[in-house]
Amino acid sequence: MVFEILRITVKTPILQIAPETDRLPVQFVIGTTESYERMNQASQALMDKALRSGTFAYMDTDLKIDKPQTTIEIDRDKAAQLGLTMRDIGDALASMLSRGYVNYFSLAGRSCKVIPQVMQRDRLNAGQLRNYYINTAGGHLFPFQPLCASEQT
Repeated sequence: MVFEILRITVKTPILQIAPETDRLPVQFVIGTTESYERMNQASQALMDKALRSGTFAYMDTDLKIDKPQTTIEIDRDKAAQLGLTMRDIGDALASMLSRGYVNYFSLAGRSCKVIPQVMQRDRLNAGQLRNYYINTAGGHLFPFQPLCASEQT
């Protein structure tokens, strides 16, 4: 079993450019080729040891293995007929479903993230993928449903 701490991030209030309320000042990033269950065991052991050290008052992990996952299979032939690459489809899905931010803007003197994604009510389950559209190479909107099949686990 191989686990390694890929990065330790320490944020100090003096150096903080844009306040982020969803982040704690010290972060550990653990990487492995093991299963998520094994990674969960390692992260729990790290958190227990850190709490017992007395240095940290609170620890949490963002690894939640009880969340459902959806596997999407893309019909590559149909995508190719539309002039779409797997990167095009991946980028479109990432922008619609991820929580990645693209920029900051100022609102009432505070920095806020710009997060492009569909409304939460439109991304509650995998079945809603059939309601999404993707831009083809020709610039036309095409429904995502005929390009994919999904399975939730």
